[in-house]
Amino acid sequence: MSPQARTYLGIPREQIPWAPRVDLEACIGCGECVSFCPNGVYALDEAEQKVAVANPMNCVVLCNRCAASCPNDAITFPDREETKRFLKELGAKLRAQ
Repeated sequence: MSPQARTYLGIPREQIPWAPRVDLEACIGCGECVSFCPNGVYALDEAEQKVAVANPMNCVVLCNRCAASCPNDAITFPDREETKRFLKELGAKLRAQ
């Protein structure tokens, strides 16, 4: 991963709580999200026939387009506006250091 990809607006990616959640009760294991996401965030758990969030740090911050690819609405994300506020506050804090 390039150094640029490890930060978002100068904030280390691992400090940003942005990643999808999969409701395993709703997931039918179709793999649409696996096919849709170009960043390898998801993987199909062959044993369970469900999708898992395998690489959450590969998820692009504030991107939630894969949720629309799920026919059962099994994918959710943190609140976008709350995340934007968090990013603004954390970014200001890091710049002040």
